[in-house]
Order: sequence, then structure tokens, then C-alpha cells
Amino acid sequence: PLPEQRCIAEILDSADEAIRQTRRVIAKLRDVKKGLLHDLLTRGLDADGNLRDPDAHPEQFKNSSLGRLPREWRVEKGEDIADLITKGASPRWQGFEYQTEGILFITSENVREGFLDVSDPKFISEDFDRKLQRARLEAGDILVNLVGASIGRSCIYSGEFESANINQAVCTFRLKRSIVPSWVLSYLRMPKTVSRLLEDQVETARANISLGQVSEFLFPLPSPREQRRIAAILDAHDA
Repeated sequence: PLPEQRCIAEILDSADEAIRQTRRVIAKLRDVKKGLLHDLLTRGLDADGNLRDPDAHPEQFKNSSLGRLPREWRVEKGEDIADLITKGASPRWQGFEYQTEGILFITSENVREGFLDVSDPKFISEDFDRKLQRARLEAGDILVNLVGASIGRSCIYSGEFESANINQAVCTFRLKRSIVPSWVLSYLRMPKTVSRLLEDQVETARANISLGQVSEFLFPLPSPREQRRIAAILDAHDA
């Protein structure tokens, strides 16, 4: 009946409007996040937990190869803050095929903007995983796409799967214990950082980032305590 049609339509219209409003809020929060990323990852937090102010306290800053940074921060190469920088291989190049079960196999399609998407998982055999032993993932590994349309995209592998490995299009960046993974991931996700990473890509038939470039890439490095404080703020904002 017409009254029931109208009632149902009003309910669905209200749901659609709630979705539109939520999307607008998310878009605003994403804009706020961009500014927050820039401020926290270039100015950092003082001893009281406040953003350093370069105008009010220029003595707290210094010029570096990465621009103006807090005086206490260091600039380090990727190879100096990592225990391992490597990539995997293609199973088909080695005479193997994908399987319906086995060892989770992560490709560049799974590495999204800040998160790992395994809604459409691939698997490899234990035999191939043994051949790629060096590329086996551990919790806290940062994954960076080296090739393709998603080049430069990065996320953290949190260790939610019993075992996992990667292909040749993904770099594993395993940090030293003194480095906070979410700090490095936040820095890698800054638009300015992505642009700098892509400036160094190898000019071949298919643009790519080499492991050597990841090893030589420069990172700003606050103290571990400041890394954790900044990472906690950014994680809360993402949540």
C-alpha cells in the first residue's frame, strides 16, 4: 500500500543521508590527518607533549638533508634502521603454482594504504616457502610496494597469520628493535615522502623502486619515546 511504501522509503532515505553525512565527516578527518601527519613528523612533540613551534622557538630546530627538523632528531638511512630489507619471488618463475590453501602469499594488490587486505588471499606450497625462507614475514614488518600502479604504497604486517611470504613486487622492511614500526609507516605514508621515494624510482620499461634505494632512503628519527608518543596520537586518529 502507498502509505507503507512511503514509510519504507523514508527509512531508507534516512539511512542514505546518514551515510552521506558520515562520508563527509570521514573526508574532513582525512584532511585533518594530512595536516597532523606533517606537523607531527616534521615538528614533533616537546617534553610536555606539545607540538614544537619553529617560530616561537627556532633554537629547537636545525637544518638537515631532509629540511628543518627538531634539533634532537637524527637522519638515518634505511639500512641503518633495519635488520632486513628484502623481497620475494614469483612462484611461476620457479616452477610452482598458486594453491587454494597453504602459506599466505602477499602481493602488491594486498598492500593497501596503511593496511593489509587479504580478502582475496593467495597461497603457496611449503616447498616454495622454504625456497623463500629469507622473505618470510614477521610481526611488525613494514611492506612497501616496489612495482606497478600501487608503487610506494605501504602497510604493517601485524603477524595475524601463522605464516606468510611475499612476491617480488613487495619489499619487507624489518626494523631494529629500537625503532617503532608505526612511526616509520606514518612517515612513509606522508605525501611528501611518497613523492621523494618515487623521484628515485628506476627508469625501466616498468617503473620500480629497488631494494638499494630503500636501503639508501633517508628517515628522520626522534628518540624511541617520542616515536611512541607520536605514533600513539596517529593510531588514535586512525581509529
